[in-house]
Amino acid sequence: MKNTPMNSLVSVLMPCYNAASTLGMALASLQAQTYSNWECIIVDDGSVDRPEEVVERFSDSRIRYLRLDANKGRSFARNLSVSMAKGDLLTMVDADDWIYPDKFERQVEILMADQSLAVVSTGIGIVDSDQHLTGVRGQGHSTQVQVFYGKMTRLEAPPIAFAPSMYRVRDIEGRAFNVNYSVGGDFDYLLKLMLGRCYAVIQDVKYIYTEWDSISLLKVLAALGTVSRVFTEYNDNYPARSRYLSLKTLLKVPVYWGAYRVGLWRTLVAKRSRLPKTEDMEKFSVALDTVRAKMSQRIARNTMSPPAVVPAVKLQKKLENLLRIP
Repeated sequence: MKNTPMNSLVSVLMPCYNAASTLGMALASLQAQTYSNWECIIVDDGSVDRPEEVVERFSDSRIRYLRLDANKGRSFARNLSVSMAKGDLLTMVDADDWIYPDKFERQVEILMADQSLAVVSTGIGIVDSDQHLTGVRGQGHSTQVQVFYGKMTRLEAPPIAFAPSMYRVRDIEGRAFNVNYSVGGDFDYLLKLMLGRCYAVIQDVKYIYTEWDSISLLKVLAALGTVSRVFTEYNDNYPARSRYLSLKTLLKVPVYWGAYRVGLWRTLVAKRSRLPKTEDMEKFSVALDTVRAKMSQRIARNTMSPPAVVPAVKLQKKLENLLRIP
């Protein structure tokens, strides 16, 4: 099918590492999308929990699976998936997250209506391991409008969340995720993409992020170190401001460390989000039911016929063919 501006192919980048237990929800949320012209590129970063069996259950030609022999990091996996992408638009869904059914439709509509936009992001819902909505983030803009439009005119932390963002392939030419940043590489990538450009934020939650199972003090401190280092890379064009932002970022380290030492770590982390409102809870419940229903369909469909196990030799040949990128 030939792409038109309002039916552009969306390439979904999905790095996966030991996330077989959550991958089903991520894939079900893709299949539940009201916008059907998407492809998903799963790069298995050396997992040992057999995510390929989950992929087989979903039996969808729009999903491509590539396995790496060893863990090489999320940035490497994302760069590889970008190189394999066939779409005009790129977005992410991590293997332990999931998205609302209308997310792609809303983002594509906004991007196509305004060619000056570099990125369209959304609000994020924070859930625990039992899929309870515990917080909402990414709505720091005026809540009087459904979609907030802005422009990043100076060096600063990007005012939008990266995980739910959608952007154009044309705008990332010459850019890649820095493989030297094991944590915080998305900050570096988003800053390069957004600086000096226009963006939009859908105020409603459209992306669900499982934070409590992945966040830790060491991870936060490592991310702060990366952010501080990234700011210094802009010293030539923003000499004073880059040093100021780098130092300001580092000053957060003792704050987080101190909170951890006195038992206020989770309280401090929770303050990064606001409590869900009744409207948030209602929309979350509808989206969750829709995605769970889609996942249940896949499980039921494969109860009588278990997923095929791809022989190692056959799988290796399949990977070699995938790596022959035109």
